[in-house]
Amino acid sequence: MKTDKVRSIIALSIVTTTCIVMLTLTLLHAVTGPNEGSYTDMMKTWGTAMSGTLGTILGYYFGKTD
Repeated sequence: MKTDKVRSIIALSIVTTTCIVMLTLTLLHAVTGPNEGSYTDMMKTWGTAMSGTLGTILGYYFGKTD
């Protein structure tokens, strides 16, 4: 397998996983109500942890010039 293809698969899996987790937490927060659970805190923590990784991936793939 080529290196570019492996990088693409890894990047796509990280972005997809982050989106799925954030969507799940948002839906859980909407269904259970704002006062139940700490989904807001979990979304803040997950977003903070993944923002650097997502920024690096987006910068690598969309910021390069040929």
